[in-house]
Amino acid sequence: IMIRTAAALETAHSIDCVTFDKTGTLTEGRMRLSGIAAGDDARALRLAAAVERLSTHPIAAAIVAAADERGVRLPEAADYRTFPGRGVSARVEGCEVSVGKAGWMAELGVDAAPLTAWADERAGEGATVMFAAADGALLGGFALADALRETSAVAVADLNRLGVRTVMLTGDNARAANAIGGRLGVTEVRAQLLPEDKQRVIAGLQATGSRVMMVGDGINDAPALVQADLGTAVGQGTDVAIESADVVLMRDDPRLAAG
Repeated sequence: IMIRTAAALETAHSIDCVTFDKTGTLTEGRMRLSGIAAGDDARALRLAAAVERLSTHPIAAAIVAAADERGVRLPEAADYRTFPGRGVSARVEGCEVSVGKAGWMAELGVDAAPLTAWADERAGEGATVMFAAADGALLGGFALADALRETSAVAVADLNRLGVRTVMLTGDNARAANAIGGRLGVTEVRAQLLPEDKQRVIAGLQATGSRVMMVGDGINDAPALVQADLGTAVGQGTDVAIESADVVLMRDDPRLAAG
């Protein structure tokens, strides 16, 4: 553990609530595609992967890896745009292709209702579900699985034993988030969060008198790490997360947060 200041060390002794980012912190952050639901699986994967190839997100990497494994030749994508906490889009094969969450699909006017039952079932298993659309028409859905770190449940149990409130923060929908939270044994799950929502959740906890540690690894976690009384970045996280933190865990082991 690297503690940047004496003040951070002093603050650590007063923490009574620990908030964890999910992906890459409590989970391995190495997602894999576990299922596709589409009228044309090959086209849906080809177009989605062409867009996601331009992203560094673990979900994007899983979709691109699945295309590579299937020998899919990816077309060029142009005019790439990212919408934090929602999804990404680009022009591929003459179409405006968007890949993202169900809520964002609704914002774009895309009807994802035909895949609702499939998505709910996958989410109940703890999978993250993303959708793809081309020119406003639904292409299909992608279920992505991410293994929990072996030490995550132990870390949560250690904190719970100490009487520390544990909160998991995630952009996943509530059903998927609660499935993961139940396996971990966290005190509370906050789901369907945009990056800026994590900061607001922590501010809300602080407003009730809690002294909050935030543990995260991604660019999206930086505002929350700054907001927390003690921002803690995992050692293999992004440079932005590490620079925003008061404490850096030198190994990707959530148990260090309980130490």
